[in-house]
Amino acid sequence: MNIIEHHFAPDQFLFQFENGPTWTKQVLTLQHSMFGIDKLSIELTTNAVGWVNLKSMGLFGYTPEICGPIFGGGFNPSKPYLITVEMHSNDLTLLAILDEGESSVENWLKDPTVANALADSTQFLLISTMQPISPSSQWGMSTIFSQSHHQ
Repeated sequence: MNIIEHHFAPDQFLFQFENGPTWTKQVLTLQHSMFGIDKLSIELTTNAVGWVNLKSMGLFGYTPEICGPIFGGGFNPSKPYLITVEMHSNDLTLLAILDEGESSVENWLKDPTVANALADSTQFLLISTMQPISPSSQWGMSTIFSQSHHQ
């Protein structure tokens, strides 16, 4: 398995909505196998206001019912929120077909079909929301999509 990460520059951030979350960091992770792209996830960093906005807008399939318990007792509004979303496997199929082993992920991201798919928040599912508690650990909550959306 090959894992590729791409850090988006702030002027290239995905999921820019009026009155939506403000992102401070976005990292795309592609997991490749001999069969192509197996998984596409994006870690989005925001603050407490961004988390509230994400929930109120219902982004990435968010509803209170999909959320598990918040481990650690609750979120600390003064710490960053690390939100992981994954592209639904049904939507990933087309992008996997377009991935012809490009020399760089940057070239693949420039394909209009790829760019449009990545900009569409409805093609992604909320997997988890975490917060760092130390440099090497974090706590938070996962959703029902964390294991079930590929079945």
